[in-house]
Amino acid sequence: MPDFHKIQYFLKAASVLNFTRAAQELYISPQALNKQIAQLEEELGGRLFLRTTRRVELTPFGRFVQEQFGLVQRQYEQACMAVSQYQSQVSHTLRIAFFQAISKKQVVHPLVQYLQADKPDLKVELIGGEIDQVNDWLLKGRADLLLTNIHQFEHWPGMHVVPFLTIPAQIIVSLYHPWVVKDQVTARDMAEYPILLLERKKELEPDSFYRNVKSRGRHYAPNFSSLLANLENDRHYGVFPRMFESMGWDRYKYFDLPEEYRFDFSLVAMYPESSPFTDLFSVLETIAQEGIIPLKM
Repeated sequence: MPDFHKIQYFLKAASVLNFTRAAQELYISPQALNKQIAQLEEELGGRLFLRTTRRVELTPFGRFVQEQFGLVQRQYEQACMAVSQYQSQVSHTLRIAFFQAISKKQVVHPLVQYLQADKPDLKVELIGGEIDQVNDWLLKGRADLLLTNIHQFEHWPGMHVVPFLTIPAQIIVSLYHPWVVKDQVTARDMAEYPILLLERKKELEPDSFYRNVKSRGRHYAPNFSSLLANLENDRHYGVFPRMFESMGWDRYKYFDLPEEYRFDFSLVAMYPESSPFTDLFSVLETIAQEGIIPLKM
């Protein structure tokens, strides 16, 4: 029977059909990934991939193996989530992950206070991280509740999403950018300068602004702090919401997006629809509907 790590390596390579990218996302070398795939092919008795210098594709056998092992991986992830949630419930510890750019003073701590007021014996563990990290923690059952920002193009099947605040995305530039003398920025202006983006593991939705925006180039930052640092470059522009109090808005100028590009971001709480804390989380709806937390962004 193949080692489960080999199955995971194969499924990652099969999903992206790019061995270099798959190795990066698995945090192993391309050589190690090639070796693991070769061993798996030998153990299973058939070729899984057809590879040329220009493309990688699955063989018919590879597609069958992907389908079967995909079932195994989903069952494994569901089991891990169930075990993690059970232990969390038994210990009365609620694990709240949050995108670390979100204000702890305005958002995270007040929400914790309301939840503990509803359930006084509740213990809370707070874990902050970058946006892909915290998303992954929720999806893999390492967190029970997620506080983050999402844009209107994102879809989260199996998750209950409670929006607290919705505001438009805006163009952000440093005070050294040539646009700083403008009153508005056009789509043509945007096409003449590079956009600065966060590196994301999640595939961009087909209708996403970030997939379809026309720009001179795309430069990527590994985390939000790096994005802000690189935004100081007088040739980049960013597009995100004014939702993070730590930014120091006097260091930037911001513009509304051209009409054809406009979209919104929401500050949300998110949790699995099957969560054992569903009854407790009903208070989140009350907070959102009544505007109990004075969010001033």
